Amino acid sequence: MAVSVADVRETIDESIALLKNWGAETEYPGPLSKLESARSVLIRNEKKIWLRSKKGRGMLAEVSSAADRLKESFASGDISVVEGALVEVEALVNAIEEESRRRSMVVT
Repeated sequence: MAVSVADVRETIDESIALLKNWGAETEYPGPLSKLESARSVLIRNEKKIWLRSKKGRGMLAEVSSAADRLKESFASGDISVVEGALVEVEALVNAIEEESRRRSMVVT
């Protein structure tokens, strides 16, 4: 089954809600802002055609798996486990942003 940006974004939205339930606005502002940043990167790149290519689908699948692991990490109740999973999501989302930036460069 193909993974869509909307599915990944929905998983990240669920993680944001879980983090907010922990009272993250006051106790853990860093992870919350990182998640919101990852979400905005996905929104900005949602309509990019290259995400439908073989490489794009692979990158989205990796982000989806990492986002699922992030959501599951909340069951541990330990913020350090959540932050570890968040680092992986953040790195993969940044790779999507970098690839999108690279592909949008126009050679003149």
